[in-house]
Amino acid sequence: MSENDQPKANLVYLHSLLDTLEADVKARHEAKEAGKALGPTTGLPKIDATLGGSLASGLHILHGQAGTGKSALALQIAASCGCPCLFLTAEMSTLECFRRIVCRTTRTFASHFKSGEMHPSKARELATRTIKTVPYLAFVDASTAPANMPDVMRFAQDVRKHGDGNQHLLIVVDSVHSWVRGWAGNLEEYEALNEGLKLLRQLSQTLDAAVLGIAERNRASKTGGLSASAGSRMFEYSAETVLDLDYKNDERKEADATGDKQLKLTFSKNRHGKTGYAHITFNVDFQSFTEAN
Repeated sequence: MSENDQPKANLVYLHSLLDTLEADVKARHEAKEAGKALGPTTGLPKIDATLGGSLASGLHILHGQAGTGKSALALQIAASCGCPCLFLTAEMSTLECFRRIVCRTTRTFASHFKSGEMHPSKARELATRTIKTVPYLAFVDASTAPANMPDVMRFAQDVRKHGDGNQHLLIVVDSVHSWVRGWAGNLEEYEALNEGLKLLRQLSQTLDAAVLGIAERNRASKTGGLSASAGSRMFEYSAETVLDLDYKNDERKEADATGDKQLKLTFSKNRHGKTGYAHITFNVDFQSFTEAN
């Protein structure tokens, strides 16, 4: 994006916001009356309610300790958001992402796909069934080549066109740090992350879309929180929400006999709802998250 293409600040008087405010309230009222979400959802009802019903247009950040399932949660949200979704993966291959979605959707053990025990026709049947449940999900493979912003913008617009009239859009970046490292060149990490976060905010504003960025946690951060993302305070300042995924009990990090890990999702920042936390369960075998009672 050239300097001439960047958004410019505007002077805004209150009276000029009347029509916009009325239209926003009307859209929310009609969505509530019809029982529809006003944007992408996580598919986890209690979490959606805390977020204000859906992920608002803007940048959202998810960070957490290693092993808590950040990518798995992001994939589940991408597959459950109820609208077109573009998932930019800068760490895992697109095949691995797809495999994890099939595991969760069909309740198939992840190990069965890699052990050689599954017949190819069975794998195809499970995958075909999964595709029918998430027809508007597409991947950008940034794990082996950089994904620059013009391409991401173009891909996102193309995904939205295939949404059968559903104009809501979710863009997931896993992770922001790895994506930035792909194209940052000689920029220092702090400068590169600030530039990347600025571009993601511009992307959300231009497309009126929700952007969910997965962030690496600062190694010095033992307890997580608002400023736990590594490298830049812009993660905190620029986000609509900051979600912190951590172990419910720091002494019990391994899955139990059923494959479950007990986790806590903290709303460290939430412009559209309350702060607080929710207890969730991550099943490692099926790459699946559920809300605790």
